Formats: sequence, structure tokens, C-alpha cells
Amino acid sequence: MENELSNEEKYPSVKYAYDIALKSYDWAIQRSDAVDNGIDKLLAWIPSLNIGIIAIIFSTSKNNIIASFHSNLFLFAMVLLACIIILGFSTKMKGSLTLVTPAILFNQFLNLSEWEFKKDTVYNAGQHYEANRLFINRKGLISTAMTIIFIIEAISIALWIISLSQAY
Repeated sequence: MENELSNEEKYPSVKYAYDIALKSYDWAIQRSDAVDNGIDKLLAWIPSLNIGIIAIIFSTSKNNIIASFHSNLFLFAMVLLACIIILGFSTKMKGSLTLVTPAILFNQFLNLSEWEFKKDTVYNAGQHYEANRLFINRKGLISTAMTIIFIIEAISIALWIISLSQAY
């Protein structure tokens, strides 16, 4: 049994992995903030753009267009706008990043040696990284879906405006 290595000898790079593990939390926070900021911009920009487009079209119209807000194209666009808003707000309110909490550190880690603490932190950071990656990717996909829905909604508004101008 003299040839058996201790865990510290088997895994001498724990101290280096520990530093990387801690940085993974920073990455998750920064990436999540970036996706949230994108969703915030979409939630502010899309409704404003819709109202602006409609206001500009009617304020600059030379034909005294009378808008038909009962048009299927307009109603479809407004349903899509509502979907965008609901998706954005529900995404921002649902879920959160998985981070290390002081209570868990207190209850599960304080009795460990420095090396064991770092080793276990690396393991937990790996688990948290995967959960955070999935969470952030889901929010990113929803942000992309919001953008695609907006494009469809903008096309519907454009077609509605064209149909109004052709009717008069």
C-alpha cells in the first residue's frame, strides 16, 4: 500500500481548477445579464416601434386613410405583439442562475480541508455551470423567438398598411 497516492497527489491541479471554477460563475452572471439586457431592449423597442410606425403612417398620409383596426392583419399583428411581451416578461421572471450560497458553504464545506474544499467546489461549479448554461441558452432561444415573431409581426403591420393605402 506504500504505492497508493493520496487524493492530493492524484489530483495536483485542484488549485488551478478551483480558480477556473470560480470564474465560471462570473461568466454565467455576465452571460445571463447580457441575455436579460437583450430581452429588455426587445421589450422596450418592439412596442415602441409598432406605435411609432402606425403614428408616422397616419400622420404623414396624404390620402386621409381611415384605419380599419378590425382587419385580420392588424389583429394578427397585435396578437403577435402580445405574445412577444408575454414571452419576454415570463422569461425574465422564471428561473434563476445556480450559484454558491453561503448557507451551503456553512452547512457542507466548513469542515473540509482546504484541498477538499477546493476539490468539492470544482465539482459543484461543474454541476452549476451545466445548469446555468442550459438556463441561459433557454433564455437566448426565447430571445431569438421573440425576434422572429417580431419580424412576422412587422410584416403583418406592413401588409395591413399596404392594404389600407390600396383601399383608398
